[in-house]
Amino acid sequence: MHCRILIGGGDQEYNNQLIENLVLSGENQFEMTMFNKKDNIEEYLDSNHYDLILLTEELMIMAGDMIPKEMEDRMVLMVEGHTGFNLQGIQILFKYQSIKEIELTIKNLFMKLTAKERVGKNHGNLKLIGCYSPAGGSGNTTVAQIIAASKANQGYKVLFISLESFPSYHMTYQSTSLDNLSDYMMHIISKSNWIMGLEKMKSVDPVSGIHYLMPAVSEGDLSGFETNRWLTWIDYMIEKSDYDYLVIDFAQDFLGKTLELIKKCHCKVFSVRGDAKGYKKWLVFLEDLNRLNEEQILKDKLVIINQLLPKNIYERIEGDVTLNFDDSLIREMSEGRIIFNSQSTTFEKIERLMRHV
Repeated sequence: MHCRILIGGGDQEYNNQLIENLVLSGENQFEMTMFNKKDNIEEYLDSNHYDLILLTEELMIMAGDMIPKEMEDRMVLMVEGHTGFNLQGIQILFKYQSIKEIELTIKNLFMKLTAKERVGKNHGNLKLIGCYSPAGGSGNTTVAQIIAASKANQGYKVLFISLESFPSYHMTYQSTSLDNLSDYMMHIISKSNWIMGLEKMKSVDPVSGIHYLMPAVSEGDLSGFETNRWLTWIDYMIEKSDYDYLVIDFAQDFLGKTLELIKKCHCKVFSVRGDAKGYKKWLVFLEDLNRLNEEQILKDKLVIINQLLPKNIYERIEGDVTLNFDDSLIREMSEGRIIFNSQSTTFEKIERLMRHV
């Protein structure tokens, strides 16, 4: 879970300590902003940046009619005891609990809010985001994961799958499930209840909330799964699933099934290595599209230039955004697991790029 919180009023020392404890959480990601009563409350309330706004009773009363209707569900009243209940309809957070209890309360409020935002959502609204790179080592899987995380952070329900033979996300998503993409492909072949099978076999990342399947066991499982089965499954998911986004990390086998699958995507994200080799591969890719008369695949495209090493970017490549070398992107957690730093320059650039998708 990634939650953006605005906190204001009351004991500033308490607020500082709460912020420090939440930011150090090993289970959830909190982006914290603190202000005091002298700041412009109305300016903060008009911002759609924050998922939850934690205020003391004094500031909550001061905010009063300034609270936009669409922000009312995000307001949380911080109280020291059984007081403050005269503010009807406002969520309550007791200040003097253990940090674990406070974190759990905030998580429950956030999940309740994001669930409410999806109430009434019709099936058939699933958007496919396909991520492809013509050159290996371009960070395509990382880009796909960040796109999935950015959409999940906005409260959307996101499914991530990788069709790479050896995807590099085992350090990010660590599942206890015994099922994987190979098992699910077998389920698609042999069963008709594809949504139910997915619910049983998928895993959920506890930090971001992304739904995902562990990688296929072998390259043979992926190559043996017919393109038409994938196309039928995608149509089925669009019609019947309640996911908002499906993010697919495509393999380099572009002239094989990837070409047909990426045509189905509402948005195509191409990652290009920011060096001479990456530029050459990109030109060959464009020539292949022209030769096959498949230039229409570039409609609804976004091009990300990814500089993987701390050196000058190869200036000849043009794209929608350039990712400079960023050693702040990855945060290592316990037991070798890594998470993406949502406040890093790379994450923020991709999040802004995908905001309109």
